[in-house]
Amino acid sequence: MGKYVTMKWLAKELGLSINAVSLALNNKVGVSQDTRRRVLKLASDVGYINQFERYNKAFTSTNICVIMMKQYYSMSFYPHILYGVEKTAKANGYNIMMNYVEGAADIPNMLSERRACGIIVLGQIDDDYLVRISKLGIPIVLVDYASQSVPLDCILTDNRFGTLRSVRFLLGCGYKKIGYFGDFSYSNSNRERFYGYMEALMQNFSHAEALEQISRYSVLDRIEPYIVGRDTDAIMNILKKLPELPEAFQCSNDTAAVVLSNALRNLGYKIPDQIALVGFDDKDIATIMQPKLTTLHVSTGEMGQRAVEKLLWRLSNRNSPREKILMPVQLIVRESTNQGGGPNKEREKNNCQDFSDDIFR
Repeated sequence: MGKYVTMKWLAKELGLSINAVSLALNNKVGVSQDTRRRVLKLASDVGYINQFERYNKAFTSTNICVIMMKQYYSMSFYPHILYGVEKTAKANGYNIMMNYVEGAADIPNMLSERRACGIIVLGQIDDDYLVRISKLGIPIVLVDYASQSVPLDCILTDNRFGTLRSVRFLLGCGYKKIGYFGDFSYSNSNRERFYGYMEALMQNFSHAEALEQISRYSVLDRIEPYIVGRDTDAIMNILKKLPELPEAFQCSNDTAAVVLSNALRNLGYKIPDQIALVGFDDKDIATIMQPKLTTLHVSTGEMGQRAVEKLLWRLSNRNSPREKILMPVQLIVRESTNQGGGPNKEREKNNCQDFSDDIFR
């Protein structure tokens, strides 16, 4: 269709003047970002931009390339972040181009052809991949991942403080034997959440006692495939091998908590009367499962918003130091933790440590 399209046709389709269309296509001032976005989108959709190389600069200046590993496609966490990215980008006159990649060689065409002004990467990705795309000279913001070798802006959940806080809450409620359930080697987020759990124990027990709890009550190794695959039988077999089950588990995320809950129920344990559970992320499943899950709420939409805001700032401040932004989390107390009664008969509801901005619901 492109060869039959003219600037006059574009103007008529959009209800704009030919001058407004020309300003938008040539990346000139005089039109709003929304108008520019509408013009460039239609011109691209009908193939008009491909006819005239001089318009590529304007088109490129409104495109943000979003990259995510294909293995995370089915996860419910990232779509909420992506919604925040898309909403904020659109409000600022930018287009989002989503790309799912498989490995270091899988570079989106829009990057190799320089058709993007910025890049947002969702989730963990190989540092070799980041080295490759960073050589393109296009600003990059990471979300839910911080590279150990490439200095880049990143938007992160405050994982360590989140589990530090929730384990302190459990201790304040009277739980004395607390384990961690999550694959330590799976991701940086899992490791940071484990460190918060460990720090809370270190603050409340002697070094030796804390290490004893971790080794006795925690499940840390090679369980992510069972969590992702919802393999309850495999988790049951792992639990049977523990020297003793704890009074409460801090889980690496809500999905892990759901799978663990199913395994515990199949083994005959009641939640929270015999074992309490705390998740992380506050996914939709947290309010669907029974009992409803006490968890740490992550503002995923706001993470996406902050990623776009940081990227747009970086476009005008390319030489400023890279920043790591930690997004706060909030403890949401529901039914999977027992604030009165449970394995410690002396536990009373008013013994739970008071956090003024926590939510009981």
